[in-house]
Amino acid sequence: MRLDRRSLLKYAVASAAGAVLATPNTRPLHAAEQEFPMGDLEAHVRMRGNLRGERTYWYYKGTVFGNLWGQSTEPMLGVEGVSFSIIDSLAGGRYRYSLTEAGYYSDPVTGEISKRVRNPFNGEYYEPKNYLSPQTIIFEPDLSVTPVMQKPPPGLEYRGVISPVRTFKNSVWSSEDLFVRMPLANPANDPEQPAFRVQTSLAMLTSDRRELLDPDLEFVPCQLNYQTLGTWRPWMGMGAKPGMISWRMTGTKCKFGDIPGPIAERIARDHEGFFG
Repeated sequence: MRLDRRSLLKYAVASAAGAVLATPNTRPLHAAEQEFPMGDLEAHVRMRGNLRGERTYWYYKGTVFGNLWGQSTEPMLGVEGVSFSIIDSLAGGRYRYSLTEAGYYSDPVTGEISKRVRNPFNGEYYEPKNYLSPQTIIFEPDLSVTPVMQKPPPGLEYRGVISPVRTFKNSVWSSEDLFVRMPLANPANDPEQPAFRVQTSLAMLTSDRRELLDPDLEFVPCQLNYQTLGTWRPWMGMGAKPGMISWRMTGTKCKFGDIPGPIAERIARDHEGFFG
């Protein structure tokens, strides 16, 4: 098809107009992307738990990867655990989030919880330290997150933030990111020991828009995608070698009866009172 100068000019004007309409600030939004009729913090709290003072359980499973600087990343451990949380509404639009979690490390090859796991970077065996970990944080109205500690460790750096809600069609996302750095005591100034510990926790919550906005629904189903980035755990035997570990986990908000039997029975046996 032959285009004369006038046709080319019309085409250029139309293309420019189309480009303007397609810019992020002016394009028409899909109906599900338009204004979300719930505050970011309220949405996050409903996804995380409930405000009736009841325990909310989460079940998760994943893999711990390691990276020794200059080498390929390797799976080091499997991990499986359960947490329960209680959320309390405080004055000034703040929320106290109290969490306790119990988890177990497993051999990344066999999937069995084991007291001896081979380190892929040095070939030596070590004993993973399974955990029972409580923590309490405050969700602030400005979407920041602050820890509740009787005596913070000297030199602790802690920064937390909740993202504004993101939506698309019937999906809603809210993330919770925690950035922690803490100096480690090393009285002998041993160069083989790490000088600090870094822990980065990146949690992404996903819920159905219709369920989240249903005022009669107390238990809002939610899925968790969780990643971390941090320094070696002391019991891994990596000392101050340059490198890091990263967790990749998926989980789901659930009720007590939904927790897989084997992990629930093990936690009940090892941690009396965990399930109330």
